[in-house]
Amino acid sequence: MRILIADDEERYRDYLRASLAEHGHEVSTVDTGRVAIDHGVRFRPHVLVTDWMLHDHIHGLRVLNVLRAVDPSLQAIVITGFPSTDLQRDARHSGVYRFIEKPFELEEMIEAVNGAGATKHSGQIALFGVIEVDSVGHIVNMNCKSREMLGRISVGPEAQRLDELFGADAITHLVEANERWIRGHPTADEPIEWLMRSKTWPDGGILVVLPSTSESLQGDPLIETLLEIDRPRPVRWPFDDRVLVIDDVREVRSLCAQLLEQVGCVCYKAENEELALKLFRADEKLGVVILDYEMSVDDLGGFAEQLVSIRPDVKIVGTSAEDDRRAFKSMGIERYLDKGWQIADLISVVES
Repeated sequence: MRILIADDEERYRDYLRASLAEHGHEVSTVDTGRVAIDHGVRFRPHVLVTDWMLHDHIHGLRVLNVLRAVDPSLQAIVITGFPSTDLQRDARHSGVYRFIEKPFELEEMIEAVNGAGATKHSGQIALFGVIEVDSVGHIVNMNCKSREMLGRISVGPEAQRLDELFGADAITHLVEANERWIRGHPTADEPIEWLMRSKTWPDGGILVVLPSTSESLQGDPLIETLLEIDRPRPVRWPFDDRVLVIDDVREVRSLCAQLLEQVGCVCYKAENEELALKLFRADEKLGVVILDYEMSVDDLGGFAEQLVSIRPDVKIVGTSAEDDRRAFKSMGIERYLDKGWQIADLISVVES
């Protein structure tokens, strides 16, 4: 069984790799979300074991969602030292096989991996085709959607080379599709048009193919993450700082995180003081905190002082449904936004 481990802590990667390899598994390890996606689409794991918090802007659940869009049967185990209710809910929504809290016993992980490997994830279909090729155009692998699409053309899913699909200009198409979506016409008894976009490496690449009737999928976030497409956005998060949203209302936390992730910002969510402090201590890149005035904290001002004592340059932004800017100011928090803020409002107040 092939197992991909994505964890930014070397000791966990090495520990799991050695232990699972002893049980006869083929194990590969990575330390960032970006590498996990690039390597995972070619390694084709049966089971993904991923930490939620990774070094870069792509967290573990995002890795899972992208890789599962390529291979819907992929099973996943999420490990974390911060088992918030939000993360557990998001994991269930993503169809995670098992959610394991750090630190964990090796026996628990082995049992989870064996259980995950014995089943295939169901309830999802591949929405787009992915064809992997080597540097000279040999087809290395194709996902189930690609096989379905190739079944409708004369060469069929047994095609061995890209030029069998698109003729002598196949490699040119692959390179051209690096920059933009192009329209390709595979060899077929009847005229067929596909939409294609690619990502290439020195030793090959992947080609995403869509039926021409699926034009709306060109902007799919999973495809954009898979191919590392940097689509122009009206607003981008202009800071290196990550953001921690502290609010005891789940819907508010989720909305804030969604807004921030849409503009390229890594966002953590905390529903209570204890989890907020754990997250804040764990990631030194957390430089902006959005703090709700209605939080169930005995001493909100003292809590804010704790955050500053850990990271003196942190930018704390107070927020509330009412106008509580004076109350925040009395705690030494000058930055304030009314709830219902937009990204441009947050950027402006952080810059102030």
